Amino acid sequence: MLKYDIDTNIDAYWLSPNGDIIQVPSHHIDIVRENIDVFNLTQEYIDGVIEKYGVQELRDGGKGRNKIMLKLIDSGWTRIRYNARKNEEFWNIQIQNHSFNYSNIIDNLYKWADKMIINNHYSKNDSVIISDTRHNIIFGNILYTKQKFIKDLLII
Repeated sequence: MLKYDIDTNIDAYWLSPNGDIIQVPSHHIDIVRENIDVFNLTQEYIDGVIEKYGVQELRDGGKGRNKIMLKLIDSGWTRIRYNARKNEEFWNIQIQNHSFNYSNIIDNLYKWADKMIINNHYSKNDSVIISDTRHNIIFGNILYTKQKFIKDLLII
């Protein structure tokens, strides 16, 4: 069952095109496969990806997983994951390609960030890396004023 909203024990989320926040307790692809109707996919589509790439390619950066993730992100879904590595910690946010109108995505990111702050799961000092599906890095902190954030997004 999907859980919506913020949980301080969860470090990954999907943001739907209409702003719903979906918790990802394990892997983004697992939530998608368990709830294909929520993501507007069909079992036939998933089966086709598995047939083409193999079920093992649905894990850890596999081609099948990437195909499904890119399809979702290109259709307006936003993928968020907290990365804690050896010397760096940051929120990694993947959004639709830069040629898309960002206003809806920005509104959804603000909604997510506000809820994260309210729940003490995000601070103004957290690093954020925003990238689009074409691997363009859009670096900024979504806690900027909305006007500054939009300006920074458009200067690439």
